[in-house]
Amino acid sequence: MHTLLESRRVGSIIRCASLCDNRCHCFNFNSLSGICRLYSSCDLSDATTSEAGWTYFTELTPQPEGIRLADGGHSGEGRVEVFYNNTWGTVCSDQWDENDAQVVCRMLGYSGTSMAAIGVFEMGSGPIWMNDVQCEGHETSLANCSFTGYGVHNCDHEKDAALICQPLVHSFLLNSNDSHSGLGNDNQDHVSRRIDNLQVQIQLQNKTLESQSALIQQLLNYSRQSPSTKALSSSNLRLTHSLASFGPEYQHKLLTLTNDLQEVQTKLSAIQGTESNEQQQVSTLRNQYSTLSSKITALTQDVSSAKNSVESLQTVVSQNQQFSTSHISTLSSRYSSLSTLLHETESRVTTLEHNLESELITSIRLTSGDHSGEGRLEVKYQGSWGTVCDDSFADQSAKVVCRQLGYQTCSELTMLYNFSK
Repeated sequence: MHTLLESRRVGSIIRCASLCDNRCHCFNFNSLSGICRLYSSCDLSDATTSEAGWTYFTELTPQPEGIRLADGGHSGEGRVEVFYNNTWGTVCSDQWDENDAQVVCRMLGYSGTSMAAIGVFEMGSGPIWMNDVQCEGHETSLANCSFTGYGVHNCDHEKDAALICQPLVHSFLLNSNDSHSGLGNDNQDHVSRRIDNLQVQIQLQNKTLESQSALIQQLLNYSRQSPSTKALSSSNLRLTHSLASFGPEYQHKLLTLTNDLQEVQTKLSAIQGTESNEQQQVSTLRNQYSTLSSKITALTQDVSSAKNSVESLQTVVSQNQQFSTSHISTLSSRYSSLSTLLHETESRVTTLEHNLESELITSIRLTSGDHSGEGRLEVKYQGSWGTVCDDSFADQSAKVVCRQLGYQTCSELTMLYNFSK
């Protein structure tokens, strides 16, 4: 497969070098040394000229070696999956960083900026093949990086590793006699690479925001089902607490992106190109900066909205907890019938059933028996212990008492007068 590669770097003449073997030729940049591209030849007959002075070369794209990105918006993003033992499996995100992402992107034919991502795309299924992957960034395959071994992990699919790849786009002037000092090669290259990096960061932050917003909406929908009588489940409470720092954390990320954009703007201001090609480059970069700035503004508004949603949800949770706690004593004093009390507790304060059972266990006892599981039934009411009359007291009533005391079964009811009065 061949891909068309255009370069943004200006003012460097393409030259063949001896850094590679006969299958490829290399470019030697002013500030970079020996970047090898697998071009079929250095003959200009292989190039296609689209406009005067600009030449585009065909590059051989490395083929994937048992690796793919799944559930992304395009082929350059998604959950990382590797092919092992004739089965596709995921990679755990423990130790996952940009070096690992760079290796995967290069395997898939992307040579530009890469960004590691966690929890942004859908969870995978099947085996988890790799964990604790630690690449240095120069490896040609993820399998050459350090990891715990295939199938050796302590992860679940909530920690599936993911990434976003960007193609490296370059354009070269072939006339070495032209002067391009006005544009400033180093500034131009720095700005171009910074713009590429910012674009990837924006994509990642956008997807993170979408994921977090979906969780927030899920929690809000749950709490609105019956906000006056039902507290959030323990799993949703944990999720709410984990989202508590969502707003401040995201504001910090946006501040970092804004600072990067300001640095790009400073570099752009220093570029004073006079040639038409240079002016076109500057105009393109300014448009990119303007677009990213607009995205920052939109993201800031989304974060503010999401943060407010979290705070509203936490208020609902707090109110539910207060409601449930206060109604334990209200229900206990209002309903003297044990069966009615259990029914009201189950229907109105579901999430506090365990605490209520503990409360009830301490309010009932068996006395004068040979062991704790038999004896005269006594209940505690308004601070005093008293007995229960046996009128209509049958096996079903006895089973309720036994369950309260933690017994799974109940023997045939024994007449109360068998125990001491």
